[in-house]
Formats: sequence, structure tokens, C-alpha cells
Amino acid sequence: MLQDAPSPAETVLDVAGLAKSFTVARSWLGRGRKSLRAVDGVDFSIRRGETLSLVGESGSGKSTLARLCLKLIEPTAGRIQLFGRSIESLPPRAMRPLRRNLQMVFQDPFASLNPRLTVGQILGEPIRNFRIAPEADIAARVEALLARVGLPADVVSRRAHEFSGGQRQRIGIARALAPEPQLIVLDEPVSALDVSVQAQVLNLLGDLQAQAGYAYLFVSHDLAVVRHISHRVAVMYLGRIVEIGPVERLFSAPRHPYTEALLAAVPDPATRHRAGTRRRGTGLRGEIPSPIDPPSGCAFRTRCPLATERCARERPALMAGKDGHAVACHVRQD
Repeated sequence: MLQDAPSPAETVLDVAGLAKSFTVARSWLGRGRKSLRAVDGVDFSIRRGETLSLVGESGSGKSTLARLCLKLIEPTAGRIQLFGRSIESLPPRAMRPLRRNLQMVFQDPFASLNPRLTVGQILGEPIRNFRIAPEADIAARVEALLARVGLPADVVSRRAHEFSGGQRQRIGIARALAPEPQLIVLDEPVSALDVSVQAQVLNLLGDLQAQAGYAYLFVSHDLAVVRHISHRVAVMYLGRIVEIGPVERLFSAPRHPYTEALLAAVPDPATRHRAGTRRRGTGLRGEIPSPIDPPSGCAFRTRCPLATERCARERPALMAGKDGHAVACHVRQD
């Protein structure tokens, strides 16, 4: 299913120094306020026809980062460029014509579709909103969208509750395709589906990308799914990317201790052996720290078997090697 990575010249999205902070209460009584740094200085780019996956434990900042890229929430700092144009500070009115290029497929196909609308109305709405086609052509456009996701044309008059989970997610994908976007953010798009249905949806996403060159930002905690669909993988921990690289290189030779621990936790002996994690013996210990009071230096040091005094003093920068595989780790960079 996975296609060759596209040309480096065809960059769709580029983010640099992207950060998002929230002000939260320090206690459940609401006493005192403190800043929670959900995303903390993230850099990456996505090219046309490429899938970049974000992985990490719950609370690592994956979904917040995805929403920042779509400008569903405003960044605290950093740059977001869509086809070379900075959009991070654009007001809603200026963003509106650009939003057709940025679409999302949600995790829960049961909650993400309006139960009051028919399939025809769900798919016709973005076509009308973005003036993709005249009114007389919308029915034909909807029928074509359904065909692209493998659904028959006669479902247009039915409502979401009449479909299975896999069919609903296909409708959600068709809705994302309706404005003819360039970047699609997929936030855990198959986690609510049965395993057999997951494979069908993933294969559909791969086929659509091969046909139209969509750029995907794929958020997931399922490493088997990530390995199947990705060109590159970015590993997040407490709001920062700690490792990023080509999918097979990252799985076969992970460089950050956190990545090794994630791969070691996969219940597949063959995967653990390929990743080299059994040999290195780096298992996760303890719980992820609070993002309100993160550790000094390297945020992973409190759970890392390789941590040194330097890790407590100095936060490691994300440094790329000649192979395009970057890691933020003092020990593995030396």
C-alpha cells in the first residue's frame, strides 16, 4: 500500500518552533494558576503524497499538535506555513478560503457525523460552503465521492445511524475529500473500528493518496498501523518531538530510549526483535510526568535507564544525522 516518498520540493505544510500553552488551575479547588505547555517547540514538514505519523503515549501532545496545524486552536508561538504562506496569525476571515486545503478525519465515526442529516446533505455541505461546484452539479459530485470511498450511490438518502462503523468512517473520509484538500489530518481514524475493518480503511487511505497525492498527518498510538501507512514517523513525549525519521529506519534502528521502549511494548516478538529493543532491554518505567511540572533538562530522564547528570541540566536539541533520522538525546547523539 505504501507509495514511494514524494519529491522534497513539494512541501505542503511546514511548522517551526510551534508551541501551545494553556493556563490551568494548580489544584482541583481552582487555587492558583499555572501554564501547561502542551506543545513545546515542534519542527517538521509534510510533502505532497507523504504520510507523517505522530506517535506517543496519551498526553504527549499529538492531538493538540494536529489541531494547531489545522488552526482549530491558535498557537502560542511558532510558524505554520501552508505552501510557503504563513497562516499562524491569519484572522478567521482570511483563513476561510484556505480551509478547503486543510481537512480532518476524526477518531469516532459514530460521533463525528450529524445524525440529523442524510449522507447527501453531509457530503453536499462542504461543496456548497467552499463553492466547489454549482448547485446543479452537487448531486453528481456527491455520487463521485461515494464511489471513491467504495459506497454505492443509493446511500445518499440514508442517515448515519443506518451504517456500520467502517461505512461511517468511509463517509467521514468522503466528507474530508469533498473540498479537494491538500492536507488531511487523521486523528486515530481506525482505533474505534474492528481489526478487519481497520485494514479496509487503511488500504482505502493508501489508494486515495496514490491517486491524488494527498499529504496525511496521521495521529495514532497503534504502532502496527503506523508502520503500515507511514513514510516518516515522529515520536512525541511531553509536547516535544524526541525522534523523527523514515518509518523502516525508525522501526529497525530506533535511536531514542523512549522509542525503543514504545517498540518493546508492542505485543509482537517479531516486531520487538526487528526493532532491537529486546537486545537493548529498555522498558518503560513509571508514569509520564505532569506537563504542568515537567522535569528539568530532558523530560524523559525520570524514566530513562540511560540518563546522566547532563540530562538533568540540559534539554537535548533534536539533531538530524546524514540519513534524515533525527533524535533528541544526549547519550545517542554523542
